[in-house]
Amino acid sequence: AGATILKTSPGAKNARAILVENKDTYMLLECDAASKYVVVELSDDISVDTVVLANFEFFSSMVRHFRVSVSDRYPVKMDKWRELGTFEARNSRDIQPFLVQNPQIWAKYVRIEFLTHFGNEYYCPVSLLRIHGSRMLDSWKDSEGGRDEEALIDGDESGGPDSRQDENHAAGAAASRDANVHITASNGTSARSLSYALDIFTNMEATCPASSSAGANSSI
Repeated sequence: AGATILKTSPGAKNARAILVENKDTYMLLECDAASKYVVVELSDDISVDTVVLANFEFFSSMVRHFRVSVSDRYPVKMDKWRELGTFEARNSRDIQPFLVQNPQIWAKYVRIEFLTHFGNEYYCPVSLLRIHGSRMLDSWKDSEGGRDEEALIDGDESGGPDSRQDENHAAGAAASRDANVHITASNGTSARSLSYALDIFTNMEATCPASSSAGANSSI
């Protein structure tokens, strides 16, 4: 959600439609156009793991090979785009996911170039584009949570105030036994019945992998 179309190749029509979950709308590309591409700005910086494409239109040609590139800034020179892979779609009118093997960077901008197509129709529509991946902010929160957990574990193992308090209780109990005095904790439990619990919540979005023609791992 929140993605925008920044640029398209000349002749592309209704590009905004690929960001809308509506089977009745689509971006139109002329199949024989010398250059066919779209540049999308994502709502967040993400590590891209899956690209999804679909064309639901009958009596049209299907995109076959396409290239995915990313950048953390825009505008950017062509040789500065980081290529994630060239993928091959099926000649099928359904939603097709493509797994990205190497996300390379935290990406804010995605460029999709449509290279070849099936059939010989005049138009090569694209009904849907999705970009999935993990957000930079979520990754940072996870790493911070991991460091907090390690600090708590290290403190527990090295023996903090609680362990010293336990030792004092043990010494006091031994002295009390020598004096024939029975001591219990005020709440009826041993001072050693302490427990530490760390709840870590991880939200992962399942994806369906598909093959890349380049042998080629993060959403709009």
